[in-house]
Amino acid sequence: MKKINLIIFLLLFIFVACTKEVNLNDIDVEQYIVVNSLFTSNEYLTVNICKTGLNLANPQITPVTDAGVVLWSNNEEIEKLTHDSAGYYSTKFYKLQEDKEYTITVDVDGFKQVKATSIIPEKVPILGHNVEIHNKIIEGNYFSTLEFTFKDPVNQKNYYIININIVEHDSTVYDEIIRSDDNFFISYDENNHPSLGLDNSYFYLIFDDVNLNSNTTKATINYFTNNNIYWNNEDTLATKILKFHNVSKDMYLYYKSANILEVIRNEPIFNQTNYYFNLYSNIQNGIGIFAGYNTTIDTFLLNGEKYNCVELK
Repeated sequence: MKKINLIIFLLLFIFVACTKEVNLNDIDVEQYIVVNSLFTSNEYLTVNICKTGLNLANPQITPVTDAGVVLWSNNEEIEKLTHDSAGYYSTKFYKLQEDKEYTITVDVDGFKQVKATSIIPEKVPILGHNVEIHNKIIEGNYFSTLEFTFKDPVNQKNYYIININIVEHDSTVYDEIIRSDDNFFISYDENNHPSLGLDNSYFYLIFDDVNLNSNTTKATINYFTNNNIYWNNEDTLATKILKFHNVSKDMYLYYKSANILEVIRNEPIFNQTNYYFNLYSNIQNGIGIFAGYNTTIDTFLLNGEKYNCVELK
C-alpha cells in the first residue's frame, strides 16, 4: 500500500507550490522563495527553504543554504536557525510550545524578506474508542470500523485532520485508507453543497467544528483492511495507530486545498478544460506553508488485542 505521512505529503506538493498550477509555458515569471514547515509542540523547529526556477517551463527548485532565518514570538527574537548537513534550518535550543503564536522571517540576498506566522493549537484528547473488525465490504474491499469520542474545545475555532497508521512487524509504516459518512467530516459551500473534491475516502479526513453539536463528539470512521494479510495471520502482528491532529487554520486550509487539487489533477474532465486551483500558502513575499499542529496518538489494535487509549511517548 502507498506509504504516506504528513511530512511526506507536504514534500510531494513542493512542485505544485512552486508552479501554483498555472498552466502556462515559456513565460518568464518572478522567482520565489519557498518555505515549508509543519511544526508541533515540544520539538525543535525544522524548515526547508528553496528557490523556484526562473520560468514556468523550468520549475526547478534550488536549495538555499545561506539564508538568515529567525524565529520570533510576540515581536521578540527567540532563536536564529542553523543550516544543517541534512539541508534544513532548525532551532538547536528552543522547542516550540502550544497556544503560542510564532513568526519566522527569512532573508535571502536579492529577495524581499519572507515572513509567515502561525500557532500550535492545544492538544485535543481522545476519550475512548471501540473497534469492530471486518464488518463492512465497500466496493469489494474490506473495511473495519473504529468509533471514538473526543472533546472539542468550546472557547476557540478548531480544525482537525485524522489518519490511521499501521506499523507492521518489520517496522514498516503505512497510512491506511479511511472514510466516513459522518456529517461533520464533509465540508459544504455557501449553497449547502459538498465542497469540490472533499471526498470522504482517502488517507486522511479533514474537517472543522462547524457541524459539531456538542463539545463531546462521537466519530465513526472505516479503515481499509488488507484481507489477504489478515487471513495470513500477519495482520495480528501489526500495530494500528489513530492520529488525531488538532491543526492551525493555516494547515487546515493548506490540506483542504491540496485535497481539492489532487482530485482535479486526477480528474479527466478538469484536465481537458485546463482547470487549475491554487494551493493555499501563508508565506508573505514567497510561497509554501508555515503551520502548527498538535497530535493525540491512540493505539487501538496491538497484536490482535483491543487496548484502551494509550499515549505513546
